[in-house]
Amino acid sequence: MAADDGISNPRPCPEAFSEEDQLSIYSQAALLLALGIILKAEYSVIRSDLEETRPFELPRVAPSSERVPGAYFRELFPNREALAEDPRLLTRFRLEAARSLYQESDGRQGMQHALRLLALSLEHSSELIRVSAAVSVLDLVADETLSIPVLEYAAIRGRSELIRSLALMALNRVRAVPLYWQASELIGSLFRLLNPQGPLMRHVGRVDSCIVHGTLFSWAGQAEEEWWAPGDGDFHEYLKRGPRPGVYSGNDFFDWSGGWRDKARHKAATELVTWLQQRALGGVDMFAHSHGGNVAMLASHQVKLGKLILMSCPVHWTQYQPNFTNVASVVSIRIKWDFVILADRGGQRFADARIQETVLPFWYVKHGTTHLSSTWANRKLDKLI
Repeated sequence: MAADDGISNPRPCPEAFSEEDQLSIYSQAALLLALGIILKAEYSVIRSDLEETRPFELPRVAPSSERVPGAYFRELFPNREALAEDPRLLTRFRLEAARSLYQESDGRQGMQHALRLLALSLEHSSELIRVSAAVSVLDLVADETLSIPVLEYAAIRGRSELIRSLALMALNRVRAVPLYWQASELIGSLFRLLNPQGPLMRHVGRVDSCIVHGTLFSWAGQAEEEWWAPGDGDFHEYLKRGPRPGVYSGNDFFDWSGGWRDKARHKAATELVTWLQQRALGGVDMFAHSHGGNVAMLASHQVKLGKLILMSCPVHWTQYQPNFTNVASVVSIRIKWDFVILADRGGQRFADARIQETVLPFWYVKHGTTHLSSTWANRKLDKLI
C-alpha cells in the first residue's frame, strides 16, 4: 500500500489466484471485472484501453457478440458438496481455470475457461470476488438471474462503499437497480430539506471555481461525507486555503442528486447551467469528480467554463464530451484500472489530445483518491491547474 491509500504494486495474474492475501484478491477482482470487457465484442474500444493500461498480461481470448445460455453456464458450477468437505478445492479449481485461460488461444475453449473461472468465483468467500464475477457474468450470460441476485444483495447490504458502488454501476446497465436504491434519490432530497444548513449565505468576493460531486453511494437518508461542501469538506477546504481561495463557499453551493443513471446526469447538467447563470459565474474553473465530470462536460455545451479538472471520470465518449470551444482547457486526473470505472464499463482514459491526462501511480482503489486533499498535496497536483 502507499501513503495515498492506493495499491502501487499489483500482483500479476494468473499467479494471484494461488494466494488469498489482500493484494492478490484485488488482482483477482481486477481480472474478473475485466473478463466481461475482454470477452464481449461490443466493448472493443474499452478493451483496447485496458490493453494499453494493464497491470498484468491479459488472456488472449476471442470475444463473442452473443451471451451464452444460462444452462451452459450452470454446468460449469462446482460440486458444492465437495467444496463443503474441502474448501481448499475452490482455490485449486480457480487457479487451474485461471492458468488454463491464459494458456489457451482458441476462442471457444478460452471462453469456457473464463466462464468456469467466473462460476467458481461466484462461490468465493470474498464479497469483492463474488461481486466482481457477477459484474462480468451479467455481460456474458443470458440468464440474468445468475448475477442480479448477487448484485442486488451487494447493492443493499454491501459491507463497503466500494462493494455497493460496483454492484450499482453494474445493475444500472440493465436498469435492475433495487427499489430501495430507486427511492434513495427522493429520500436523500427529503433528508436535505429536513436538515437545512441555516440561513442562505452566498459566496462573498470573487469566485474563481466551483466543485461538482459525482454519483452518491451512501445509504439513503444518511448524511454524506460531503468532501465538496464549504466549511468541513476536505477538498473544498484544501482548495480554499491553497490554490483556489475563490472556490464557491456559500451554503447554496451546487449539489445534485448523485443519481447513477444518464437521465440524472442530464438533469444535473441543466441544473448546473441554471445555478451558474443565476450567480453570473460563467467562465469559472470546474473541479468535477467521477460522473460529475460528465455532468460538467454536458453543461459546457450550454455555458462557458474556465479550466475543467476531471477527477476519476468514467469515459463514455459517445455520450459525454466537452464543448472545447466553451472551455479554456481540460485536465483529467485518475488512478490505474479504477474498479468503479471498470464496473461502469467506461474507458479508463481520454484519447483526445486536447485533454491532458495525469495518471497517478496507484491501481484499482480508491475511486475517491483523486479528490483527497492528501493526494493533491503529496502528488503536487496544484501545478496542473
